Amino acid sequence: MSLWLWMSLAGVAAAPLDIGPTFNRDYGGADYRGWPLHSNASRSADHYKAVALECLAACVEDSKCCAWTYCLPHSATEPGPERCTLKARVPPLNTRSGCGWTGLAPRAVGPNSTVTAQCGGPP
Repeated sequence: MSLWLWMSLAGVAAAPLDIGPTFNRDYGGADYRGWPLHSNASRSADHYKAVALECLAACVEDSKCCAWTYCLPHSATEPGPERCTLKARVPPLNTRSGCGWTGLAPRAVGPNSTVTAQCGGPP
């Protein structure tokens, strides 16, 4: 039984979904597709966030994607290059220092800020 479903049945209010993009968090797990990215400081003052928004756009365009994470190069959780990772469901939000930015696709958010069935919420 999912944690969200257990909390709902137990009468415990689930925390509102963090739709993002949110910095320094990570929806860890449920990865199905990822690729390296290369930001360029000449693109914008906050070039890492600009590339994170490209990762978000890739998630929105992919009908299977429910959540995404963009890891900065050599971050605490990812020692390698920049990376965009798409997730097939909404895993728990890691509140420790994350890769960089993370967020949810609009298809993942249902009524009252609940996770949709497609993305791992209740049927």
